Formats: sequence, structure tokens, C-alpha cells
Amino acid sequence: MAENETMSAVEAGAQTAENAAAEAGVVAPQEADSGAQTLEQQTASGSDAEGGQSKPAQNRDTNSAYKGIRRRAEAYDDLSNGVMSFARSKGLQPKDAAEAVKMLQADAAGKSYEEYQREEAAAEAELEERARDSRVYRDLAAQAERDRTDAEAYRANERMRKDLAAIQAVDPSVTSLEQLGDEYKELVRNMNGLDAYYVIKGRQAVQNAAMPPATGDVGRKTDMDRDFTSEELDHLNYDDLLKDDKLYKKAMRSMLKFGKQ
Repeated sequence: MAENETMSAVEAGAQTAENAAAEAGVVAPQEADSGAQTLEQQTASGSDAEGGQSKPAQNRDTNSAYKGIRRRAEAYDDLSNGVMSFARSKGLQPKDAAEAVKMLQADAAGKSYEEYQREEAAAEAELEERARDSRVYRDLAAQAERDRTDAEAYRANERMRKDLAAIQAVDPSVTSLEQLGDEYKELVRNMNGLDAYYVIKGRQAVQNAAMPPATGDVGRKTDMDRDFTSEELDHLNYDDLLKDDKLYKKAMRSMLKFGKQ
């Protein structure tokens, strides 16, 4: 019974306030501010012939419009204050009119405001869960995943295309990244394709330089006699040079050739 009486009082008070607000033409403060700004812009007409200064037009219609806006704003404030006062009269301490309405609803249901908030949050979570279980949501989620996968595939293909073009600029014999093998796939995770190519070629050059010349190749330069290219020098492993004196001397000779320090 007490709950019904409280609810009736809230509804009656709110209905009375709404009727009064409707008769006064109440609008929200944002709308009032927007209306006032529009009127100010509209009334800023005409110009001073001598100084070029704009002057607002002063007329009865404009003044009446401003008074109407002010009355509606005041009526809105009265409505908010009335709800706040009614909530405080019941021992509630809302921080604004919106919270006051929720506190009054909780009070009418015989619940604490905290309990009311928990139930409201649970209801919202349940609605969200129902939405997630809906076919529309599942279709949208599936489409989003397909779009993400397609975007990743596109970025990967673009990167491979650019890496292959950069490698072919220095080595036209490479027609596919597959030619560079699994080592390239591992290296390219942490560097760009061209750097990975140089690392592979540098290692191959070191390995070839350490191999003894084939028997019977008299009069032909061995790999140790051939100087490193500039790119091969940039990717030599320092530890390998320290382990092989001949390799170190070849690297030094090549560096002098290219003027590298």
C-alpha cells in the first residue's frame, strides 16, 4: 500500500509538473540555448554606414521571442527543482534531476538506489546478451571477421609484392620469394624483405668463400681470390671473420677496395 501511494504521489507530481511545463512550452536547456543563439544571429542585421558595425534589430517581435525562450527555460528549471525537492523530502540525496527520478523509482519499488542500479545494469547486460545471441549480431560478427582476415591477407600480399620488387631491383634473377626458401620466411618476420635477402646472400658468400677450390681448376680464380661485393660486406658475420683468418683477410682486402671503414 505504501509503495502504491508513493508511486501515485510521484506520478501525480510528475504529471502536474509536465502539464505545467507543456502549457508553458518547456524545452530542454540545450534547445533554449540553441534557439537563443539562432535569434541572436537572425537579429544581427543591418550595418552602420559610417563605422561598418553590425547592429541588432530592436523590435517587438524579437523581444517577445526572447521572453518566450526565457519563460520556457525557467519552467524547465522549475520542473527540475520540483523533482529534486520532492526526492529530498523523502530523504534522498540526488545530484541532479535525472538521478532524482531514478531514486524515486527505486524508492517506490521499495529498493535501495544501489540495488536499483544493480538490477538496471543486469537488465541492460541481459539485453546485450540477447542481442549477441541474435542472428543479425552473429552475421555482423562473422562479416567483421571476414573483413579482418581479408584486410590482413591484402596487407601481407602488398608487403610481399613490394619486397619482391625491391629484391628484383638488385637481383633480377629472383622471380619469386619462394626461391629464397624457409630461411627468408623466418628472417622476414623481423626485418624487411631486402634486408633478409642480403643476410641470406651474405651467409652464402661466407660459406662459398670457406670452401676449397675444385681440383683441376688451374688458372681460374678461387672464391677466396674473389673480392666480396659491397652488399656482401655489409652482411658479413663478424664472428665468422674472427674464426677464419683467410676470410678475415679477404674481407679487409674488399673493404679497402670499396673504401669502407
